[in-house]
Amino acid sequence: MLKFEKSLSLAREAGFKAGMAHNLNEMAIIHTARGEYAEARELLAEAVEIYKEFNMEPEVSKSLNNVAVTYVKERDFKEAVSRYEELLTWDGKTDNRLGMGITLYNMGVIYESHLGEREEAQKRYSEALKIFKKLGNEKYIKAVEKNMVID
Repeated sequence: MLKFEKSLSLAREAGFKAGMAHNLNEMAIIHTARGEYAEARELLAEAVEIYKEFNMEPEVSKSLNNVAVTYVKERDFKEAVSRYEELLTWDGKTDNRLGMGITLYNMGVIYESHLGEREEAQKRYSEALKIFKKLGNEKYIKAVEKNMVID
């Protein structure tokens, strides 16, 4: 954490905003691992703003995913789903099809394993499967099919 804090300080001094955002994201990952979810989300919010300002779409996606992960780890599954919806919207706008598929899969897991909403889970798995089949991504196709009830 000290190395990232030092790097963040240097990036701020130099006005290197992308570097600032990268450090904020990495520091947030450490906070998440420590169970410091609110702190992680504060850093991620700042990182997302910077990434959006500089049109760093993949980094926005990763950071929004990291926000959702904080809620999953905190076991606030309804909020996690809400954050995944936000990520899904972002990835749709930026045409990140793989990201959309992964997010839909993650939502399916939450609906099934944590919220007990099997029908909602199947809907998400089905949407994810369509995307992965279009992309020809066998690894993800197998992961989704393992969780789906196929008629």
